[in-house]
Amino acid sequence: MRLTLRTVLAYLDDVLEPAEAREIGQKINESKEASALVSQIREAIRRRRNGAPELAGPGSGPDPNIVSEYLENVLPANQVVEFEQLCRRSEVHLAEVAACHKILTMVMGQPIDVSDELRERMYELGATKKTSSEAPVSVAPQMTTGMGSPPSGGFKEGLPEYLTRGQNTNRIWTVLIVVLMAGAWVALVVSDKSIWTTPESKDQVVQQDSPGPDEVEKEGDAVIPAASAPKAATMVGKQGQPVAQSSPQADGRRGVAGGVSVNPPPPPESEATTSNLQKPNLASSVEMKPANPDLVKSNPVVEVPPQNEIAKASTPGNPPVPNPPAVKNEAEMPATTPGENPNPPEVNVLDEPRLSLVPPERINIIRRKDAMEWFTIQTGAVSPGDDFAAPAPFRGELALGDDLTIQLMEGTRIQRLKRSEEVDLRFAVNRGRVLVSRPPTSLHPTVVEVTVQDRSWKLHFEKPETVFAIEVILPQPTGVPGEHFNYKLKKAVSGGVAVVQGNLKVWWNEKDSLDLVSQHGWLALPKANEPFNLSAPSVIPAWTRSEEQKQTPAKRQSAIAFQKEFLDNVLMSIGPVVSDRRAMISEFATQTLVLTGDLLEVVPALSSDHKETRIAAIIGLRQWLLMDAENVVLLREEMERQMLPSIIDVVIDLLWGFSPEDGQSSEISLQLVEQLGNEDLAIRELAHFQVTQLSGRNYGYHAQAPVPERRAAIGRWLDFLKREGSLVQPE
Repeated sequence: MRLTLRTVLAYLDDVLEPAEAREIGQKINESKEASALVSQIREAIRRRRNGAPELAGPGSGPDPNIVSEYLENVLPANQVVEFEQLCRRSEVHLAEVAACHKILTMVMGQPIDVSDELRERMYELGATKKTSSEAPVSVAPQMTTGMGSPPSGGFKEGLPEYLTRGQNTNRIWTVLIVVLMAGAWVALVVSDKSIWTTPESKDQVVQQDSPGPDEVEKEGDAVIPAASAPKAATMVGKQGQPVAQSSPQADGRRGVAGGVSVNPPPPPESEATTSNLQKPNLASSVEMKPANPDLVKSNPVVEVPPQNEIAKASTPGNPPVPNPPAVKNEAEMPATTPGENPNPPEVNVLDEPRLSLVPPERINIIRRKDAMEWFTIQTGAVSPGDDFAAPAPFRGELALGDDLTIQLMEGTRIQRLKRSEEVDLRFAVNRGRVLVSRPPTSLHPTVVEVTVQDRSWKLHFEKPETVFAIEVILPQPTGVPGEHFNYKLKKAVSGGVAVVQGNLKVWWNEKDSLDLVSQHGWLALPKANEPFNLSAPSVIPAWTRSEEQKQTPAKRQSAIAFQKEFLDNVLMSIGPVVSDRRAMISEFATQTLVLTGDLLEVVPALSSDHKETRIAAIIGLRQWLLMDAENVVLLREEMERQMLPSIIDVVIDLLWGFSPEDGQSSEISLQLVEQLGNEDLAIRELAHFQVTQLSGRNYGYHAQAPVPERRAAIGRWLDFLKREGSLVQPE
């Protein structure tokens, strides 16, 4: 079976027979061009904002009929080659063909049911023309009458008979259904007597609602309804006269004795505001406890016989009838002291202060607690458990009220943690550079706890205009780990701290502290529960003075362009940008995915056309390998989908890297230099990365340089090995 674009599309969409699929898959693995075509097809489909071919002029595509003939395998052979070459040159046309093929594959496997209404509507969209040999050639009309102009007459004559049949029947049934529904509605309105009758007086309603003599059975002083309902229970007063008890559904003003009309007239304003307090319900079966005890004097509670006397049975064989449930009166509700909350919320002793996001000029991203994906953020706050990051080339800034500001340099990621009683704010630095400062306008001292892996420091900002800087650099492997390598005991990060301005008291445990000032310089990060080494300071780096960090015009323009690529979901919007043709944009996208931990999306960047993108992918993947033992398994699975099987082991070994002891071996040094001439771009870049890391030399080598230039640079490396013996000289 020939390896063409059509067969590759059929292989990707899984429409080939098993034997043919195995044959095509083997050919794709053996051919670099076929593998590149597969990657190109996948990237073209996944790329966002991929436009359509132009209708005319430069970039215009072939006639849509040609595309359909190609997909149906009926295009002449002389046009197939030209069409496939066009698709290889233009990703827009390639995406169109691949997407159409995928859609056809999905819909051809199941029957398509086109309804008569849809078919009729499609026919009505056009208009039949009566062809005439004598008709002059007309000029194409301009679209000036709009889309609402009716089609020309005579179209009905050209419709098939099965399309015109049944239209009148549908209209008759529609009208008949509407008439029946209207008649039913009128009948319901006329038959409802409650709409047309209104009670004349309150006494009449009470008489109608009160049970008649046939409905009750008397025994002594007890009055038992024959068919009692909870909504309107009849109680007994002192004189044995029945007193109606209004239900909560019918009585809109609870606590008023007597019946109420179904549609009562609105009470006067004074009565509406005082009736609930001045007229307790006399029909209540339990003693009322009004909120105001003075009201009991003016309206005493009616004495009710005990429940056992009321619930007597008429005959010994009948069980006693229970007392009807009394309607709870508003006066019976427990009174609440003013200012008291009946349901007080749970009080959190350690209330977290609001860590607000200062509205950025560019892009900041956040991953909420227990969430999996990152999203862009413009305003809001960072809560405990949230991860916050400033992707390159942007910065971020957070504010703890007016007492503290946290500035994140580009490529920085932090996580806010739950604070303890001794501190006001606690956060962990995952990577990058952070400036923590107390503004001049701050009025309150602030205590901040900064965590890096297993190390923590409490910073006491006692005076305003104090600035603290910290940098965290993730480690990279120096060789394949052994069998007993413990990933949980992570390799220590590197970096340093400094007090850029003012003075600061730093506690590294409960007992020991140190007063740091700017004269102490840049101090390396110590181990857990160990003091800073003040005997070996270095110069405070320039990035700590944020006013001096100005972007070049080219980087500033690239930042504006990169900002436009962001949507709400970071992975969905930035993933396809890794293969952008602009070098700086592609590098920013790769660094962003490394920052968010989406390293599997970075694998294609190893073979990018831009050196900056390849280096960013190499560093990110190397750092990621040290984080978990499962990462190398995931990386291998992803490489099997995107790379040739013959180079996967070499790429993974080069990502693990080599130690200085390995660099002292002449055999390993020679193997690394020979890999500089490998045919695969990713292997060449990885080999050059390791060679320069071990030796500190470059010799003008570039992985994408022409073959003669690469050979000349490799020759200089070989001469170096002949002189020195290895990349690293033994001490």
